[in-house]
Order: sequence, then C-alpha cells, then structure tokens
Amino acid sequence: MNLRSVNDRIGDALNHTLYYRGGKLDIRVLDVVMALGFLGFVAYAWLARGWLVALQMAVMFVFTFLCIYWFFPSNKAMK
Repeated sequence: MNLRSVNDRIGDALNHTLYYRGGKLDIRVLDVVMALGFLGFVAYAWLARGWLVALQMAVMFVFTFLCIYWFFPSNKAMK
C-alpha cells in the first residue's frame, strides 16, 4: 500500500456528495466537517478568550476554507 492510494481514498471519502441540486448547491462530507470544525473552534475561542479571539479565529477559518476549496474542488467542478 503506497501513500498515494491512501490519499486518494481519503479524498474520495471527503469529496462524497451528500446533497446536489443541479449545479446550484453541492454539499459534500468535507463541507460538513469544515462547518463543524468552524463552529467548534470559534465557540471554544469565544468561551476561552473572548469575542476578539473568536473573530480572529473566524477570519482565519474563512481564509482556510477558501484555500481548501481552491485546492480541493468538487468532483462535479472538475468534469
């Protein structure tokens, strides 16, 4: 088993479409994982350090989301 096959399987699992509506809305497993991570990290930052750190965490996550979508497009976008 080489590393490429493991990465392909993880990518296929995260890119599995949960909901698709004619090119207008495409919800993948990766989207759900990222949304839950966003809520969890921002809520923790807010409870632990306050609203300013939570705002910084939210901006950091938005930047990270943009990078993830740029480097990891949907299977339907690649067709």
